[in-house]
Amino acid sequence: PGQTPACLRWGQSKSGQTLGLGLRASAAGRAVGRRGTWASLSTDDVGCVVPSECLRACGAEIGCSNIAYPKLVMELMPIGLRGLMIAVMMAALMSSLTSIFNSSSTLFTMDIWRRLRPRASERELLLVGRLVIVALIGVSVAWIPVLQGSNSGQLFIYMQSVTSSLAPPVTAVFILGIFWQRANEQGTFWGLMVGLAVGATRMVLEFLHPTPPCGDPDTRPAILSSFHYLHFAIALFLLSGAVVVAGSLLTPPPHRVQIENLTWWTLSQDPRLGAKAGTAQAPQKHAFWARICCFNAILLMCVNIFFYAYFA
Repeated sequence: PGQTPACLRWGQSKSGQTLGLGLRASAAGRAVGRRGTWASLSTDDVGCVVPSECLRACGAEIGCSNIAYPKLVMELMPIGLRGLMIAVMMAALMSSLTSIFNSSSTLFTMDIWRRLRPRASERELLLVGRLVIVALIGVSVAWIPVLQGSNSGQLFIYMQSVTSSLAPPVTAVFILGIFWQRANEQGTFWGLMVGLAVGATRMVLEFLHPTPPCGDPDTRPAILSSFHYLHFAIALFLLSGAVVVAGSLLTPPPHRVQIENLTWWTLSQDPRLGAKAGTAQAPQKHAFWARICCFNAILLMCVNIFFYAYFA
């Protein structure tokens, strides 16, 4: 998604987003497949069920599924492919970390530090950006013990749990901002703040009360033991949307010029951007592939919704 503004045409952007959605939709199946394959080949380590054996194998009592893919690469692949896979994994890791650190540093430097010091020189901004990256690296290293203690180090469950606590408010704001003309800045702000506060509260509770091992009684608060994080994501989405609607209705609506070509309804009523008055619009090129792209996007959305509802 970060490279979408660099596309020359809208069709290229839509095709790239659809391809990324397809890859993300197949990630769960590929993860389950490789973990299941190695669990059947290594029942003592990856497929362990006794907490003491799992603790001996990987240091986590709840299971050793996290070590399935590294062991699959290191023990089954030939030497050449093994080095290639390690290089690909390191390149993907470095690319993700670099983009996150650079984006966070730019946001802090340009949106916060520049407001605090409007006359800051370019050298000062560059130095502050580098210091922010160093601080982010330190926070990332300090977060490793927290990650290992949360959900007994189950990385996939940890990622889904954190996403369920932080992503629903943003999703609600985007959907309402696109399909509801009445949504305004005040409503979206309070919707994000309330959703962030509620999601962060549950996330902190999950860190303070980790998941007990199999066979042990679950003595955590009811919001954790009886309320699955996927169900919590649905409730948080509805809560954030309700706050956005209430805040927008209690404050003045946005002016027409402020939402022109920014919502679904104003985009469909207004002429296309870049079209000159008095000239006929050029016929749409590659209409067949545009329909194929839209069909695939709708199909993948339905598949993702089915997976979400089935496994929830």
